[in-house]
Amino acid sequence: MKGAQKKKIDESEQLFLLAWVIRQAKAQKKSGRYVYRTFKQFFNRKKIESSIENQNNETSLIERIRQAVEIQGRK
Repeated sequence: MKGAQKKKIDESEQLFLLAWVIRQAKAQKKSGRYVYRTFKQFFNRKKIESSIENQNNETSLIERIRQAVEIQGRK
C-alpha cells in the first residue's frame, strides 16, 4: 500500500471520528436531557493531561528500577 493511500485512509478515519464525536455530543437521555451538559464533561483536558503525566511518571520509575538493577548486576 502506498503512502498516499495510507494518508487518505488516515484522513477518512479522522472524518469518521469527528462524526462520532458530533453524534456523542448530541446524545440525549430518554428524558430528553443531553448526556453531556457542559464541554468539560465531554472533554476534560486536565484529567487527560494528568493521566498522561502519570504514565510518564510510571515510565520514568520503571526506567529507574531498570537502571538500579543494571548497577546492582555490575557490582
